Amino acid sequence: MSTGELLLILIVALLVFGPGKMPMLAQHLGKCVRLLQQYRQQILEFWQAQMNEQQLQDNLKKAEEADKKYQLEDKASGK
Repeated sequence: MSTGELLLILIVALLVFGPGKMPMLAQHLGKCVRLLQQYRQQILEFWQAQMNEQQLQDNLKKAEEADKKYQLEDKASGK
């Protein structure tokens, strides 16, 4: 958002709510923004944990397949 857009929003809010309610409105808006940021962070952390878990499962599966392959090769070569 540009400075002009923010100024326009501030002027409209001042006209709609009046100067007496602006501090209360700003306080509530700040709390809402903080709450949304916390939710966003929690969602990002959740998805990152899910992606890490999936990557670990994929790596484990690949390691097990490689182990089976090498065991079969060892048996075939007579070791």
